[in-house]
Amino acid sequence: MMVAEVKAGRNDDVAMKLKKSYPEVFEEGLGLYTKEKADLQLVSDVRPVFKACRPVPHAAVEAVEKELDRLLEMNVITPVTHSEWAAPIVCLRKSNGKLRVCADFSTGLNKALESFDYPLPVPGDIFATLNEGAVFLQIDLSDAYLQIELSDESKKMVVINTHRGLFQYNRLPFGIKTAPGIFQQVMNKMVAGLRGVATYLDDILVCGRTEQEHMENLLASFERIAEYGFNVRIEKCSFAKPEIRYLGFIVDRNGRRPNPEKIEAIKSMVEPKNVGQLRAFLGMMTYYAAFMPTMKDFCGPLDALLKKDVKWEWTSKQQTAFEKLKKALSSELNLAHYDPRQKIVVAADACDYGIGCVISHRYADDYDFECVCKVLDYLNIECNPVLVYRLGRPQRGINRLTKVVLPARMFQRLAVKRAPRLRFFCERGIYLRPSLTLEERKRRKEERNQQAPASENRSSYAPQQHVSTTCVTAGTSTHADACSPRSIQGN
Repeated sequence: MMVAEVKAGRNDDVAMKLKKSYPEVFEEGLGLYTKEKADLQLVSDVRPVFKACRPVPHAAVEAVEKELDRLLEMNVITPVTHSEWAAPIVCLRKSNGKLRVCADFSTGLNKALESFDYPLPVPGDIFATLNEGAVFLQIDLSDAYLQIELSDESKKMVVINTHRGLFQYNRLPFGIKTAPGIFQQVMNKMVAGLRGVATYLDDILVCGRTEQEHMENLLASFERIAEYGFNVRIEKCSFAKPEIRYLGFIVDRNGRRPNPEKIEAIKSMVEPKNVGQLRAFLGMMTYYAAFMPTMKDFCGPLDALLKKDVKWEWTSKQQTAFEKLKKALSSELNLAHYDPRQKIVVAADACDYGIGCVISHRYADDYDFECVCKVLDYLNIECNPVLVYRLGRPQRGINRLTKVVLPARMFQRLAVKRAPRLRFFCERGIYLRPSLTLEERKRRKEERNQQAPASENRSSYAPQQHVSTTCVTAGTSTHADACSPRSIQGN
């Protein structure tokens, strides 16, 4: 297959062509979503909350005044003399140095709103959409949320209290708890049916295998953007790039890898001082867990501090685990894009600590494990407690392990109806399963049988020394007397 080679200077050519074809998309000012208005619903029997304005720092008064005037000029806000609802404002400094005036709706309105549980895209699904992409474009919508108008009833609730008085929002503001779900639903509707297009909130990514295909996908995307009435900030768009930074990763035709800047920021973090800071650190590490197959090996002392009724005590054990965890994070590992046409392998690994698995692509005709497998994703399953199976009946042990390890929930969208090749690796031939009641095991078996791939799975065993990537999790201690030291012969 021919792969695009992006030429220097293409950015200006692409930008000029788009501005000529869709001038309304690049107009100054704010766009307006034309299909519908955003409607906010209150829970029953809720009382309005009116909060007084907060003082603005003297150094920020001028900038706040300019931002309020800008919002008034664009008809984003309208002055009102009376309102049952009011929220104070918060001033945030954006990356470009400009001031953003946000409402603090956590003071009352957010608690009174009905939840809108529209799911945000999973990064893995987004990157699967970019399979075989060699040329990329990132589109940035100008004041994205503010391009969606509120319904008349909703406008009465979304009011800010400032040093200049009360202002009612006419557009969907940043800070409303349902705003991300509402906006993502609109984005999904807008790009539905488009090839090589992925969206995460206001970040739109377009890719193509060749420059011609990229341009076709790009024109189709801007056609849809114009139809829906959105405006694009051209100075923040990245045109015709061989790689692009997206959601904390660097994406190119070979796959994705962590953004080195994000990795360095994590590695420069000091040790946490409380549970909140520890959760934040572990959350960032978990986001890149797919690039750390040994992550769970170091998390034990840190996870212990998150347990209920455990006193915070940062000892040398936690410090060692903290440093090892940061050291294990690397930006050199590359995860391939999922390709539905390629063979896949679901590999499972078990030891006396727990079990884990990895899904890979097989870029060879045979099934020898020595063939190169590009890693797609990792899944760590913590066993607590666990029981150990003797290996008197190897195949039975493998089949039992299948029911536990096959990640029907995590890998369902990748493996369903694909009949993946299953491989199992075991140090000292130990197989584990969760300790469950008979009724619970039957129920889970029925659930997994329903979620399992439609075709018959093929299973095989590979000795531990042939495992190129070990993926084992931490768990509780097991019954040592039940462990069998002998290995299983391949079937």
